[in-house]
Amino acid sequence: LHVRPQVPLTEETVVVKFGETYTWHGTTYDASGDYSLTIPDNHGCDSTLVLHLTVLPETPVTEFNSFICEGDSLTWEGLSCTTSGDYSVTVQYANGYDSILIMHLTVLEPTFTTVSDTICYGESYTWLVNGETYHNSVVVSDTLADSNGCDSVITLHLTMLPEVPITIISDTICYGDTYTWATNGQTYSTSTTVYDTLSNSYACDSIVVLELYVRPQVPLTEETVVVKFGETYTWHGTTYDASGDYPLTILDSHGCDSTLVLHLTVLP
Repeated sequence: LHVRPQVPLTEETVVVKFGETYTWHGTTYDASGDYSLTIPDNHGCDSTLVLHLTVLPETPVTEFNSFICEGDSLTWEGLSCTTSGDYSVTVQYANGYDSILIMHLTVLEPTFTTVSDTICYGESYTWLVNGETYHNSVVVSDTLADSNGCDSVITLHLTMLPEVPITIISDTICYGDTYTWATNGQTYSTSTTVYDTLSNSYACDSIVVLELYVRPQVPLTEETVVVKFGETYTWHGTTYDASGDYPLTILDSHGCDSTLVLHLTVLP
């Protein structure tokens, strides 16, 4: 009697991707597990086969955001990225697992900022951005790095206001009168030239000049008249019939007071 030796166990290990199936000896499998099968060998003796099937889990997706400045490029997983968009790659590991990586890339454009300012005629302006000082109207730009490290272009529009002309105020008063200048609140009684500096609507200096002229004192005009007893004398529209001194104040050709005195004598 001859007893054949035990047929050794035959094992097979298979790994398939998520969603795939595996057909083994006419049977299709779609789930991980150990599957055994007994078949006769070529001598008619039982032979046991074992299938170790692994169905990989669904491929994980990893997403992340990134950015670059305009004009720059980014090399990622062998890809050269220069424009905004979504980039994806599938990474295969030694254990057969796959992983999908997705990068959302944003290309940041330069930012542009405009600063407008004015200065008065004759002044200077120091721009803190570049430390330069300017003495006239100018348009100048400088490039800085923003919070993301990308270019930020800032432009200064500087305007120098035109020179403010001197304002001259000429006025005249009569002798003995006073003049209060509203600009400085001062009162004057003699001919004078006064300067004052004001601030205009742009906060720039504006020079105002007062030229005040006081007309000379009008001399006293006296008239002596003698009339007979019983006669009258009409002077500047008024009739007098008694001796006496009669003063009269009238306006001269400049609108100033002029004093006239009539010395009238009526004979006895």
